[in-house]
Amino acid sequence: MGQTWQDVSGSRSLGTTYTNTTGRPIALSLRTSPVNNSFVNLTVGGVLIARRWGGETWAPEIPVFGIVPPGATYVVTGSNALQSWCELR
Repeated sequence: MGQTWQDVSGSRSLGTTYTNTTGRPIALSLRTSPVNNSFVNLTVGGVLIARRWGGETWAPEIPVFGIVPPGATYVVTGSNALQSWCELR
């Protein structure tokens, strides 16, 4: 489909709502830091689809992942535990 993975960490902010205007689905992959009592939520179209919580046994290698349909909104919220925010667009 002509899509490539892009690290958009520098142009995205926690708590900001974005809209997929690409005309095709976007995949999101969020890498998180192993920080106790931290969390990351991915909400698409008003529905919480993925959540990662950092307890005492937190494995940072497991990403938060989701698909954003064309025209849908998405927002990532959390406690600043993100290492990277990548999108297949």
